[in-house]
Amino acid sequence: MGYIACTTDGIIATKRDLYDILIEFPQDDDGARVKIENSDGSPVLATQRDLRRFQHLRRELKHAHESIRGSRSIFPAEEDDTQPLLSESSRSQSRLDEDAENEGGEEEVEEDYTNVTEMITWSETLYSSFLWWSSSGESFLQLTDEASQDNKLVEDLIETSNSAYNPSKPRHDSHGGEGEDVVVSGKEMTEKKVTVLIAYFHRLTRLYFDNVKEIIDDESRVNKTRIEGEDREEVQIDTDDMMRLGLDEWSATDALFIREFGKKWWRRNVTYSGRGVECCGLRLT
Repeated sequence: MGYIACTTDGIIATKRDLYDILIEFPQDDDGARVKIENSDGSPVLATQRDLRRFQHLRRELKHAHESIRGSRSIFPAEEDDTQPLLSESSRSQSRLDEDAENEGGEEEVEEDYTNVTEMITWSETLYSSFLWWSSSGESFLQLTDEASQDNKLVEDLIETSNSAYNPSKPRHDSHGGEGEDVVVSGKEMTEKKVTVLIAYFHRLTRLYFDNVKEIIDDESRVNKTRIEGEDREEVQIDTDDMMRLGLDEWSATDALFIREFGKKWWRRNVTYSGRGVECCGLRLT
């Protein structure tokens, strides 16, 4: 059984026998990123597939934020003597208006994630080059499949979140009247994002477990071998399976992960030889 611990004592980071994964949050808001390390000090990096999925999720949340901010469909709480003169919702709206003015006319700067992601492998570079030369259509279909998978994970969550702010469905205030120009509080907007993120990762985890279980239970995938006088059964996973699981078929880290995952949860030997480049029937990588 594992556990999660939180501390502000930096000395714990030097006690590497106490943890498997270390997540270090920056102390100051100086643009530094969260640092994730294994107990041996090696960094935990996102794969290229993780990066594409993250960028898609970020775009969807940004669009949802802009949609909610534009609809302005939440009514502020009824005033009473205990409320401050400037309500939280009014302050939040003021900040949003200021942000909108600051963002106006400026193009979003693409962040550099080089230091937190795995490098593109030579095998993937070669494969992409051959694929572009021989069949650009197949490359396009692969990216389309990825986009479709990512859309299914997030799109209805965003729609459900936005439905509460739909201006076509006017909401009534405490006096029974319909409002037209009301305020979305920053707190409520943040809560909506948090809810979407939690549901998203629950769904991603469920997708992964369900697909792995289906693969493990498929007896046609089992290869029986004899190693050092002992019979051994291995469940073979191919590149299509890795893509269906949302893993990176080029990543050695994901290949190791799927093997350890099958052993840990199902006590089965899972093999994945990785994706390579073949030319005239010969495997080059």
